[in-house]
Amino acid sequence: MKLPLRFCLFILLFLTACESTQDKITRLQSELLTALGERDCFEIKTDKKTWQLPLPPAPELLESRKIAITAIMKEAFFLHTKQLNPADKNRLMVLTNQLNAILATGNNVFFDPLKCVLPKDLCAVLESGDTGTAHILLQKIPEYYTEVERRWQKPDHMRAATAAGQSMAILDVLANTSGMTDPARMSVKDFICLCRSACLLD
Repeated sequence: MKLPLRFCLFILLFLTACESTQDKITRLQSELLTALGERDCFEIKTDKKTWQLPLPPAPELLESRKIAITAIMKEAFFLHTKQLNPADKNRLMVLTNQLNAILATGNNVFFDPLKCVLPKDLCAVLESGDTGTAHILLQKIPEYYTEVERRWQKPDHMRAATAAGQSMAILDVLANTSGMTDPARMSVKDFICLCRSACLLD
């Protein structure tokens, strides 16, 4: 039997009102971890291993995270106006510092271009001479970076510069890999250009 929406909202508000300050801080910490912890990945499956390469959040996920964090900030600010015991005050201070750090970094907290540099174990396979697995990886690398570019956000310029530098080494790996590497190399070059552009525009 479905309960009326108005009744469900009343129950939710009642339960929230009955929360202790300690429970509220715990809930807000959990909600913040949830908002920051959800990650999209690009999956590459081979016979020997499955790689999950990190992706920037999709625009709709990014928007929902911003809404969630704004709501957490408002509720945490309201708690500051209450009388708190030392333990709760300290926990709230830690939460507030985390929220202020997020506010200061903006979208950078959600997107780190360094995470989009191809991992060392994947590059090791490309260099290993395992042509079957390398062929699959070389086909998928351009697809991965196409999706990274589609979701691209303004990153921290220092992280972007480091990502560009590390990806230059990937080009050397691809240059020494047998098979059709041109599309993969071009996609890595495009990623390097995005990172360098971010540094110039910062």
